Amino acid sequence: MQNRGVLTKVLAVAGTVLVWIPILFTIITAVIGTIYARRVRFDFLMPAELFPIALVGAL
Repeated sequence: MQNRGVLTKVLAVAGTVLVWIPILFTIITAVIGTIYARRVRFDFLMPAELFPIALVGAL
């Protein structure tokens, strides 16, 4: 099955980016919250729970 058209590649990249958005948003908001509060503000379980989904999406 050699369906490697431009649309397939665009959809693959877009899907991978959309899957990574929640993980990146969590990390960005944690860094901003840590800077403003001067305490560590990070939900470490959310990226750990979402990483397997992002990994499968990247394959």
